[in-house]
Amino acid sequence: MVSGVIDKSIANDVLPYSKEATEDVSWREKGNIADLPHHFRKLRVPNGKPLNDILGAIGGIPLVKLNKIPQSFGIECNVYAKLEYLNAGGSVKDRIAERMVDIAERTGLLKPGMTLIEPTSGNTGIGLALVAAVKGYRCIIVMPEKMSKEKECTIRALGAEIVRTPTDADYASPESHISTAFRMHKEMENSIVLDQYLNPGNPIAHYEGTGAEILYALNGKVDMVVIGAGTGGTVTGAGRRIKEECPDAKVIAVDPHGSVLADPSSTHSDFYEVEGIGYDFIPATLEFSHIDKWVKTSDGESFRMARRLIREEGLLCGGSSGSAMVAAMQVCKELKKGQNCVVILPDGIRNYMYVSRFIDKVLVIAVDPHGSVLADPSSTHSDFYEVEGIGYDFIPATLEFSHIDKWVKTSDGESFRMARRLIREEGLLCGGSSGSAMVAAMQVCKELKKGQNCVVILPDGIRNYMSKFIDDGWMIERKFMEPVVRQSIVPKEDHPFKSGLNYRPDEVVKFNWSTLNPEKNECPVNFKPWPGAPNRVDGETSHSVKEFKRPMLLGTVLEAIGNTPLVRLNKIPQSLGVKCKAYVKCEFLNAGGSVKDRIGLRMVELAEEEGRLKPGMTIIEPTSGNTGIGLALAAAVKGYRCIIVMPEKMSKEKADTLLALGAEVVRTPTAAAFDSPESHIGVAIRLRNEIEGAIILDQYVNMGNPLAHYDNTAEEILYALDDKVDMVVIGAGTGGTVTGIAKKVKEICPDCKIVATDPEGSILADPSQKETSFYEVEGVGYDFVPTVLDRDVVDAWIKTNDKESFEMARRLIREEGLLCGGSSGANVSAAMKIAKDLNEDQTCVIILPDGIRNYMSKFIDDEWMRKRGFQP
Repeated sequence: MVSGVIDKSIANDVLPYSKEATEDVSWREKGNIADLPHHFRKLRVPNGKPLNDILGAIGGIPLVKLNKIPQSFGIECNVYAKLEYLNAGGSVKDRIAERMVDIAERTGLLKPGMTLIEPTSGNTGIGLALVAAVKGYRCIIVMPEKMSKEKECTIRALGAEIVRTPTDADYASPESHISTAFRMHKEMENSIVLDQYLNPGNPIAHYEGTGAEILYALNGKVDMVVIGAGTGGTVTGAGRRIKEECPDAKVIAVDPHGSVLADPSSTHSDFYEVEGIGYDFIPATLEFSHIDKWVKTSDGESFRMARRLIREEGLLCGGSSGSAMVAAMQVCKELKKGQNCVVILPDGIRNYMYVSRFIDKVLVIAVDPHGSVLADPSSTHSDFYEVEGIGYDFIPATLEFSHIDKWVKTSDGESFRMARRLIREEGLLCGGSSGSAMVAAMQVCKELKKGQNCVVILPDGIRNYMSKFIDDGWMIERKFMEPVVRQSIVPKEDHPFKSGLNYRPDEVVKFNWSTLNPEKNECPVNFKPWPGAPNRVDGETSHSVKEFKRPMLLGTVLEAIGNTPLVRLNKIPQSLGVKCKAYVKCEFLNAGGSVKDRIGLRMVELAEEEGRLKPGMTIIEPTSGNTGIGLALAAAVKGYRCIIVMPEKMSKEKADTLLALGAEVVRTPTAAAFDSPESHIGVAIRLRNEIEGAIILDQYVNMGNPLAHYDNTAEEILYALDDKVDMVVIGAGTGGTVTGIAKKVKEICPDCKIVATDPEGSILADPSQKETSFYEVEGVGYDFVPTVLDRDVVDAWIKTNDKESFEMARRLIREEGLLCGGSSGANVSAAMKIAKDLNEDQTCVIILPDGIRNYMSKFIDDEWMRKRGFQP
């Protein structure tokens, strides 16, 4: 134990709503002392190099400019969304979870073999479960029944245990999640409650990380920040940091109707749907002094805005993101052209939680949901609200009010509506609390002028909310939106393809591409090298080229595609006797959630450059889902109509995400052969013939597919490992990932072994086998060999089955903290077999194509696994 620096409130089990909660040494004092575990860390900007574990992928989150929704409100200033759902665990709370554990370990409060117990509305629980999975702690999460099933499934998948408590229990009640957690702690030896409501690591993480990143991205020019308030750590830490450098900036706090945060004098809280913001007490971590204004938001406007964010901006954010956006659209009208407003989107469509905190000379806007007491600590009444992750029924010790310039109360409705707008209009796949923050920002940043900057923090993504505000039925049932009549798209029965499609997506093409020898290059399309790639023709290498840093300020969410981290596996290889250094490429951290975002964008850009895709046209694509999401994301941002045709087998989550992005979805029989007029390919072709101005970009033959990986994915891998790659394991679907990565890697590392995986039931590994059969794993395998798959570049094929794929995917989640999908499990399972041939000095890279968002009702669910015989 480090003498004199122990956090006494944590060590003495001080309740977060008690008077003693605010009497510990200030987090700012501890953070400024150089030798303490609390000492503020230096800003970390992702540089493309390998990470020791997935915890290294927490932080370093970019800002994305919103290009549609603010304009629709007549807002002149620049509005930027901070996409916190791109953190490793999917929300802004990953930051505080890692930091609280780090400080507790270094002060001696947390030791190997102990159990973490934490009361939370979900996202902090996911963050702690992620950290516990990586570090080997037992973890028990206590959260109210209101919080989503997706959060529970994610926490359980990470190996943590769940205890649910009554939603309507008062914060000081023995039945509340807080009281239950502390009671369990007293009954359990070697346990600890880190207590986000008063833990100094909460605001510290946002002071040194979130706030510093915003300032870095905007070159210190921040005029307004809109933040949903829950524990208050985000608005306190980030707000103070920003105020220190931008004392004139305004901090807008968003609070849902039903929360007491915006009015601490209030004693009444009510139920609200938005999750992750608002409370019925004032957490000690919420400082009011830096909040310039509070904006209250409703459930309906929050969810509607969240859906707009998804559909119009392509941001897969949660309901509280909608709340923040609703507030932002109210307040940032005071800003002028050239000024900057930042809206924090706490999480994505998988989850909801968002808190925020800013500093002195910036306007720090804290967002608190109606039903929470954070914006008004005098309030003693909190109500139910739907937005998750912001707001509370007490004031956490980590919430400092001094740096909050303003509180904005947000409702569930406006938060969710704004989150949906962020998804639909900006392409930001954020959660509901992100909507809350944006609602507040849109209210308060109107006072900013042209040239000023407003930053809005988006705490988490849509993954945790697939059954909530992303679902039209859920929104309509709660009167957050009017019923929507969707016209079914049905191709005509009378079509010219009765005797066959006359379509060959399996034509064999030789890929004679070369970067090293341009005179031998036969690629029909110009290369678009990754920005950090060396000029190999001039003799540069990945080892000698100037250090690459991931851009921290983005024009649209499409610029958040690529630059995914390479993370070392630390447990699974050792357990299976693999000696080499095994790294995974975390493609699920792309903006749309999968490796297919890369090809969706490249194919659209290529068609635009060639004049085949023009404004007003319709994109139609047959896909197993992820390419569809990538294209829908691009279409949402660029303004194209998008129709996605996919087999019935593909998950409901994929369809819901596509609909949220504004795309239209057509389902086809899973068993239909690829060349049948009834297949997803056949129906897409028929629709293209019937719809004027329609185009199929066709991932099966489009050179933009492998080129996206040749120019970018492969170069990112080579740069990270200084051009020393001995094996790459890749799942084969269309084959573009295999072809593109293999062609580039083999140019630079000719002895590198390319291993392709293919599920049992597919013919890609052996095209002479014409019989196919059903398999559950999505996104890999086919009943034909696509043109973009160059089988000559593959050194070895490994067949995988559903059971081993899903078992390994769950191990990756539970043991390595990697929230990946089933095809990722297939790739790692195959790699663990073939990489045993490599020695300690060699490296194996494994591609993880997508994450768990699309499979919450599938392999993440124990009952689904049991019904299919994949587990007892």
